[in-house]
Amino acid sequence: MMQSYPFVVGLVLLFCLARLGYCKVGARYASIKQYPFQISVEMDNTHYCSGAIVGDQWVVTAKSCIPQNTTEVDRVKVRAGSSYLASGGALHSVKKLMRFKRSSYDMYRHMNTDISMIKVEIPFNYSPYVQWSNPNLEELTTKLKFSAAGYAKDRKKRKTRLQMVSLKNLHRDECIDMFEGKINITGDMGCFVGATKRDDTCTMNVGTPIAADGLIYAIVINKDYCKSNGRHPVIVSQLENSSGTIVQTMAEFIPRTF
Repeated sequence: MMQSYPFVVGLVLLFCLARLGYCKVGARYASIKQYPFQISVEMDNTHYCSGAIVGDQWVVTAKSCIPQNTTEVDRVKVRAGSSYLASGGALHSVKKLMRFKRSSYDMYRHMNTDISMIKVEIPFNYSPYVQWSNPNLEELTTKLKFSAAGYAKDRKKRKTRLQMVSLKNLHRDECIDMFEGKINITGDMGCFVGATKRDDTCTMNVGTPIAADGLIYAIVINKDYCKSNGRHPVIVSQLENSSGTIVQTMAEFIPRTF
């Protein structure tokens, strides 16, 4: 009987912590080591979007995450290597901002390219906390285990930190039906939902990279409807076609072929 006492105390303690908010249901706190390619895009000294490191000086994010005027580089900073929002890690000044339009490359005029890229002044210092990831160029499959890092409040430390969100990609027809009359799903656009009820996609930012097996498959470009539907869908720009090729070319992973 005495041997089971610590076990019972442990259960009671966990229950009490949960009631106090320290163990949030669905919150699976993550370390930046699990998503070392993820960064925070800060605009006017405030966290604005997420993004992903794809080269020594390059970051990919959503098109809406940088200023309309791409000469306003002084407004934007990139924070890399931190598990916490708006603190820690290394803050990088920006050298160049690039928005892609449908006509960015003639051979891809028919595609939606809802991404932008940021070039930092000084190359990233790679470590277990800061690493690049290669965009995937293959077609998405339902067999892959997708995940991303949103943000949740760590009540114990009173900071906002990374939270793991497991994801499931929807078939294109299902995605189109879900947003019929709201958004026209075209080109490289697609949809993801939480893999389980505890996976809250609403914690993810625009610009958040969605990954599987160490590769980036998509970038969140719209989460406006995540609370209006019980499945909490987010709209992404998939990197399997034109977007991924543009990202790899700009990040100088592959030679230019166009």
